[in-house]
Amino acid sequence: MKLELNRIGTTTRDDLSRVAADLRGIGFEVDEGKGFEKSADVLAGLGVVVWLVVDQSAREFISLGLGYLLDKVLGLSRKYGATKVNIRFRAGGEDGTELNLSIRSDEPDAMKTTQGIVRDLAEVGMVSALAKMPDGEKLAYLSLDLATSIYCRTRGPSGQFYFYDTKTRRWKPGKVKKQ
Repeated sequence: MKLELNRIGTTTRDDLSRVAADLRGIGFEVDEGKGFEKSADVLAGLGVVVWLVVDQSAREFISLGLGYLLDKVLGLSRKYGATKVNIRFRAGGEDGTELNLSIRSDEPDAMKTTQGIVRDLAEVGMVSALAKMPDGEKLAYLSLDLATSIYCRTRGPSGQFYFYDTKTRRWKPGKVKKQ
């Protein structure tokens, strides 16, 4: 499986190279980004693109790579203070669909919750879920600020929120619950 890594904020190339080497040791094909992602909230961290081909590739990454990345982000937080990891699960190539999530080291409960939600989605088929997004949407999100499930929003001023139900394996319309 192919991964792409990028630095966020003040993370150094050495930080990135160590993570890339470790992920290669686990068995992933890893490309290191040449630049870095700007961080709106001025946090250091890592940006990761996970290229998914089949549902099994998502399960593989969740079981082998996700826990390692989260541990690495916690390790970086000792050096830089609060850090984060932005993960993009991409299916269907460059023009395919994508699930975006961002996890911060200063929210350990959110890290655990996010890991569980992503694991549940991978178990029922992440690539399949992304392929079935409503109304031709291409981006899904996981933000615990809005909901404790994967969601997308159709375009336009009257766009509808859809949430992925892992039990029925369908996108269902719904409303954002205020936290």
